Amino acid sequence: MDFMKFPLKALLCICFVLCLAGQPLSAAGNSENQEIIGRVKIYGSEPHTYVGIESTEDGTIYSVYPPEKEHALRKLQGRVIIFKVRILDKPQGYGSLFLSGPTVTPLSWKVLRE
Repeated sequence: MDFMKFPLKALLCICFVLCLAGQPLSAAGNSENQEIIGRVKIYGSEPHTYVGIESTEDGTIYSVYPPEKEHALRKLQGRVIIFKVRILDKPQGYGSLFLSGPTVTPLSWKVLRE
């Protein structure tokens, strides 16, 4: 019976080491920071609306995540703003289901024009 315990323990140790080794690799590809100049736009119809950022440079429409950032940007609708954002590697939030561009998390922003 002892001969079955050793291979199982060895296999578990190898799996554990591989999981730990793969963690930094997957965390490194999680996001990318970027600056975007664009307008805040509200999409959808009540009560199912969501916020997007339309780039004034290339027309890309980014969905905004998390909801707290989305709510903070609603009052800036239509203004030209420079955003510092983190581009997420996976679509997240309600807006990502409908908007074609990547999902972003705004880190900071500054209004350029009303």
